[in-house]
Amino acid sequence: MTIEKECERLVLDFAYFSDAQEYESMAALFAADGVLVRPSGGSLAGHDARSEEHTSELQSHLNLV
Repeated sequence: MTIEKECERLVLDFAYFSDAQEYESMAALFAADGVLVRPSGGSLAGHDARSEEHTSELQSHLNLV
């Protein structure tokens, strides 16, 4: 598989797991010690932080509805 196809697959997997609310699978796409820097400037380091943050965001959204 070419680098371009691997990157495309990564983006599609990230979107799928996010939409399906499979946050542990989404976090596993990153290196265990990887850091996700958000457009807002905040960052999430490590699998647990990314998974917990997305789960927390979903819960907050559900509480608003």
